[in-house]
Amino acid sequence: LVGRELLPNAVALNSIIFNLARIVGPMVAGISIAVVGTASTFFINAATFLPVIAGLLMMRSGELLPAPPAQAAPLWQQVREGLRYALETPPVFRVMLLMAFIGTFGYNFSVVLPLLARYVLGVQSVGFGGLSAAMGVGSILAALALAYRRQAGEGQLLLGAVAFGALLVLLGASHWLLLTVVVLVLLGFAGVVFTTTANTRLQLLSPPHLRGRVLSLYVLLFLGSTPIGGQLLGLTADKLGVPVAVMAFGMIALLGVGLGFFHRSAVTASDHLPADN
Repeated sequence: LVGRELLPNAVALNSIIFNLARIVGPMVAGISIAVVGTASTFFINAATFLPVIAGLLMMRSGELLPAPPAQAAPLWQQVREGLRYALETPPVFRVMLLMAFIGTFGYNFSVVLPLLARYVLGVQSVGFGGLSAAMGVGSILAALALAYRRQAGEGQLLLGAVAFGALLVLLGASHWLLLTVVVLVLLGFAGVVFTTTANTRLQLLSPPHLRGRVLSLYVLLFLGSTPIGGQLLGLTADKLGVPVAVMAFGMIALLGVGLGFFHRSAVTASDHLPADN
């Protein structure tokens, strides 16, 4: 849809829309269920897809920037080519490594927030909604900041990952509602910095004919690993308690960030070694 120079801005704006919907959507759904019932709310939700479809049909194809089509090859060969590129390109591999750890052990908020609200903070549905909104506020603030900066450096990626893991540990340690709300705002901020920067970097680093395959791996690690992590978090919380489980998962996420730093240092050091005659 946009050129390389506008890509960081476009990804950040997309994040704003996504996180704004995450705040407004549940609130509207709650009101709708109370007024017209659950079944009618689902029908209304289905109807909201019609403007989206209309918007897609109204797009001017002549202004798009399509990537050149990949050479015809068997599916398994195309998948292998994408995997090889992701594994053999150090900056891309580091993004995937960080996303594997943070996606699995960090992005489990659909499990974390209800557990914290009920078993740690002792709040009801209104308090739970406030916790969700706090995280959404942080996410929108981060997206606005990134849209203004229009940068996607690796330092920004690693900083967002470190902050995310550390804040997740602090979230598990907090037993006070106000502190938890503050941590969730910061956690939402750090999470969007990390995911938006990761998405942007992959699109900028990948050659056009491999971009779709590389991004599919990113989505697999981002969305596909989360249900696995949620199951593991629930089991851990059942055995060790919610605070310990959240802190442990935050530490594992930080371990993944540490591996990313180690890989970066190792690759940099090898680049400075004298050539072998």
